[in-house]
Amino acid sequence: MFKKYKIVLIVLVAIIVVSVSFTTGCIIGFRTTTAAQSPDLDLINQAWEAIYQNYVDPTKLDSATLSQGAVKGIVDAVKDPYSAYLDPATYKFFQTSLQGNFEGIGAQVNMNQDNQPIVVAPLENSPAQWCCSYCR
Repeated sequence: MFKKYKIVLIVLVAIIVVSVSFTTGCIIGFRTTTAAQSPDLDLINQAWEAIYQNYVDPTKLDSATLSQGAVKGIVDAVKDPYSAYLDPATYKFFQTSLQGNFEGIGAQVNMNQDNQPIVVAPLENSPAQWCCSYCR
């Protein structure tokens, strides 16, 4: 009977040691990763304060414009041709210009063996679909 309690106690102690070790490793790893990836915000705050304290006419400073400039500078520093910062006005313009409106009869067209265009299928809710259903 005493041997069973001893085995159970050893197993419980082993589980506790493994759990504490795992948790400690996760906490240390998270802190190290976060510290390595986080920017030096003190430098950014110092620049912000210096600008607001020393600029000739602080009333002309716009915090939104400065913040957008800081973000643009961070994105530009990545030097990735596929990354770009869009200010709110430009973003809104792109959202409205990329709506995906179609013009035309609304038919999918391919080329046949003789290199001539043929209608493969009408697009949904298009004049071509209406025509196909009307003509049948």
